Amino acid sequence: NLILEIDDDFYSSIKTEIDQCEVSRIDGLELPPIHYSEDVDCNGKMSKKVEAEGEYNSRVVQHHKELVNLDKNNFRDFPDRTHDQVEICDIITKNKKFICNKIYKHSSAPLSHLFMQGFVSANMLYEVKDYRIKINEAVKSKFGDNFIEEDNINRSEITFVYGIGIENDGRIADSLPFFSKISLRQNIRALKKLAYNIQIIRIPFKKNDT
Repeated sequence: NLILEIDDDFYSSIKTEIDQCEVSRIDGLELPPIHYSEDVDCNGKMSKKVEAEGEYNSRVVQHHKELVNLDKNNFRDFPDRTHDQVEICDIITKNKKFICNKIYKHSSAPLSHLFMQGFVSANMLYEVKDYRIKINEAVKSKFGDNFIEEDNINRSEITFVYGIGIENDGRIADSLPFFSKISLRQNIRALKKLAYNIQIIRIPFKKNDT
């Protein structure tokens, strides 16, 4: 019984930390649903085609002109770090919300990639001035000069946002596999230790009938 009580506390603590970071909107923006369609194959079996992440990110930015799409915009060629190639995030807001999106399809591997993307980007943002310069260049046309400080960066002004596409309703922590919960909590703690803010938002699914 004692072991069960400890386990219950452990599960509860993980869920609590994730729940505290979950939000429903980002700067007043509620992320639109991920589209999917259903079709019947030649054997009469129903199949589901889910919108690709790149298509989703492009659609979000097209409908919200105050955002910048940095999906697949990999930064490279840093002094003394010639092998580094980093994707800062998928979408960035004028209020320094760095949004990284991933669609959960019942596998923990894409989620691990999502959390690693955020952590690596956060480290590069903190450690490498040339990385901050490249970010400013990437958003200059939309946000103007000096979007982020290139010398003395104020990390408390920056929020990393994990947008997770999940079919199930309810809280994110209730829908993720156990090891993804642990990984996410570790990531939350690591980003907070670096003095960043972190938010998590659930992106719902919606059948596209058009």
